[in-house]
Amino acid sequence: MSRTKEQWESRDRLELERRQKQLDKPEYKGYLWVLCIVIVLVHIIDEISTNTAGMVESNAIRQFFPNLDLSSGKAALTALSSPLGTISMLAPFYKALSDKFGRKIFLVLNTLGFSLGMIIAYFSNSIVGYLIGTTIITFFIAHDLQVVYIQESAPPQYRATIYAVTKGIGTVGLFAVPFLRRFFVDRDASLWKNVYLIPGLCGIGVALLTQFLTRESKVFLEQRVNHLEQPYEVRHPEKKKLTKEEKKAAKAKANKSGVFSAISYLFHHNKDLMWTTVSVIIFAIGMMGIAMNVNVIMATGMNEQEITNAQSVYAFGYAILVIIFGLVGDNLGRKPTVLITGIMSIITFVLFVIGVRNHWNSWLIGVLYSGFLGGYWTSQDYMVFMASEKVPTKIRGSVLGGLNLLQYIGIGVGALLLTVAQVFITDDMIGIACAISAVPGMIVAMFLIMKFSSETKGTNFEELDEEAEALLSE
Repeated sequence: MSRTKEQWESRDRLELERRQKQLDKPEYKGYLWVLCIVIVLVHIIDEISTNTAGMVESNAIRQFFPNLDLSSGKAALTALSSPLGTISMLAPFYKALSDKFGRKIFLVLNTLGFSLGMIIAYFSNSIVGYLIGTTIITFFIAHDLQVVYIQESAPPQYRATIYAVTKGIGTVGLFAVPFLRRFFVDRDASLWKNVYLIPGLCGIGVALLTQFLTRESKVFLEQRVNHLEQPYEVRHPEKKKLTKEEKKAAKAKANKSGVFSAISYLFHHNKDLMWTTVSVIIFAIGMMGIAMNVNVIMATGMNEQEITNAQSVYAFGYAILVIIFGLVGDNLGRKPTVLITGIMSIITFVLFVIGVRNHWNSWLIGVLYSGFLGGYWTSQDYMVFMASEKVPTKIRGSVLGGLNLLQYIGIGVGALLLTVAQVFITDDMIGIACAISAVPGMIVAMFLIMKFSSETKGTNFEELDEEAEALLSE
């Protein structure tokens, strides 16, 4: 049943009063420092939940598919997880809600979602229960609301630096996974699920801290108050039959939240944003090969202790890379950061595959592990960072949600290429198949971002929002 004008007015007035009170409430002393600490803790839970499944994948395969070799077990795990994985395609629609209801509530819910998924994975006694847990984790890891928080709270000239420092310190917390592996898995491989329990419980505590110590994003509050102060006819335009010319003009001025509107915006707002979007999609082709098979690749030539050694190095190596390239991003720009980290990822991944096949030192393998996976995520992060810095606040969550959804196109292509490549290889050559499926797309994406996308370093969100409102009022 549709609301009347009076009902809409009453609802919007109440929200305006609430948002105005939130905006007028002064930040307590040292709030930015407290926010950064909370964001670090959220990053820790995010990184642990994101990486744990990959770090114990060979153990899961051996428990749930004891009669299959690693390559066949990986294929079986992928076949079973893919149908559940499609649920993650709903995540962008969930993320778009942050443009209407605010950033804070979803930052809390996401952290609780990580915890729930890890706890379910721990208590699972079958492949079905385990996949339900990891699917819940996958649903929530795509949102990165902590990144939006930093983007909307940090001074423009230090945005990438503060983001990188908070994420870098948070990434050090990823050391908890190899530490727990050392304590449980190196002693008894059957205890691998214990790696999920402690981080899952800690995530509940982090969610509570987030709820009580953080404020709503000031940038979000300002744009929401501005929207609610507009006349009713602007907030709730009357639907009427338009001529072809009017429809075309309305489409050109469209600036609404919502995933499908955001996807249209990504491709039709301007060519700069379109090419950034295309680059993100193509770069995602490499995700299956580069990021989703690391543990299985290592298991073809390393024992459990050696794998744990390499994972221990990765936790610190990735953190160092994130911090270093945050400084690079704010000084040299986002585009050089994408290029340097992407090239580093390709080179170190090739060396990683060669090293595992030839039984190189496990600590050196860990350095290469840091280089290719840390490089891949950093390069992708700054592509998405660039897209985020090209869109106004009122649709930023929707646009990032739409971008997440579009990435599944690249991920699907990468999965298909990897599946085809695996048909022609033996179990110990899975690393070569991953490289063949991943590297070409990464090269093409970096070329496009350097050739067709503009630099976004120092973008002022207030000016960006004002320009967007000016275009709508024309």
